[in-house]
Amino acid sequence: VRRELPSANSLDRGAVLVRNDGRPLAYYGSVGGTVVYDCLNVDCGSGVTNTITAPGSGTSSHVAAVLRSDNRALLVYIRRAAGQPVQWRVFVCADEGCASGSDRLLANEDPTAIVTQGTPVRAVLGPGNRLILVYATAPSNFSSYSTRYVRCADADCTSASSV
Repeated sequence: VRRELPSANSLDRGAVLVRNDGRPLAYYGSVGGTVVYDCLNVDCGSGVTNTITAPGSGTSSHVAAVLRSDNRALLVYIRRAAGQPVQWRVFVCADEGCASGSDRLLANEDPTAIVTQGTPVRAVLGPGNRLILVYATAPSNFSSYSTRYVRCADADCTSASSV
């Protein structure tokens, strides 16, 4: 079955999670922001689009997602604003379709840090439904890369620490 999802403008920036009942939840970049498409059935014949970050907010690159045991997603994205720290953030879904939730800061990088389009970001679920994020960053002259490891303090990512 092939479905075209609404508002998708990212070929390489997306994640699909499958919930306990088999319904997919797609998370992807859309016009400079991010959205989820909450499939209402297993074949995703219909669904609801929920905006996670606003269009034009500079958040459509570097997305990742994990599904907690309670069927709620943790949606990772990066926020860039000129002269501001590069921020790794997570949207903690309050329900299975991510119609609402809480936005949390995971980590700040130097404003001159480069997190390029091809730089991988990996998210996994650790013990206690805690998000673990691994990503790479480099200075603006690309002289070296650093790998970062960030772990949420709890299942709702009320705080996070870099290790």
